[in-house]
Amino acid sequence: MAFDLPPPDPSIEFSIASRGYSKGVAQTDGAQVVVRPEVSFGSLRIGTYAKNVTSPSFDGEFGASIGYRKSFGKTELSGSAAIKHLINPVQGVDKAALELVFAATHAIGDFKPRVSVTYSPDDLSTTGKTVYWEGGVSYQFDKKTSASAGVGIRRRDGGPDYTSFNAGLTRTLVGPLTAELRYYDTNKNSLGDYFHRRVVASLKARF
Repeated sequence: MAFDLPPPDPSIEFSIASRGYSKGVAQTDGAQVVVRPEVSFGSLRIGTYAKNVTSPSFDGEFGASIGYRKSFGKTELSGSAAIKHLINPVQGVDKAALELVFAATHAIGDFKPRVSVTYSPDDLSTTGKTVYWEGGVSYQFDKKTSASAGVGIRRRDGGPDYTSFNAGLTRTLVGPLTAELRYYDTNKNSLGDYFHRRVVASLKARF
């Protein structure tokens, strides 16, 4: 059986943030750099990533993913599967994990509501099964400026549950360069600095 794929469309994305965040909580004590090469074949996407993470148990994270994104009128559905790996992990922690992501968006004028779920049967480090649900909406002011906000709920074995909130502004500066200013907070500030409220600035370039 043969598959007739569209021509490959390679790209790479570089981003730097004043602090790294994932699923509503901080990942680094300082700046985070993320590199994401990707090749798309129409709706099919194959990519990798690498990023620094602050942890006494490992030095960072990298992974590979395959995903599919398709539009049906004003509705867009997407799904992906990724294998995540820890860099230089200590003994006794899970160094690899499968992560599945499903998302849906629907355009209503300049508004775009979005829902997503991220699931791992056995997450990285000492965390077991995890699920992160998130709902949010974005608003497009013009071709270069948008605002977005979201609320997430995370449930996991081997780690604290929490609810997260974020809101921010994104602006295309010139060419492939985009800037963002985003506010993060959780309902578990008592768990420490990584769960505290914070404003994060970031720059992203995609080629």
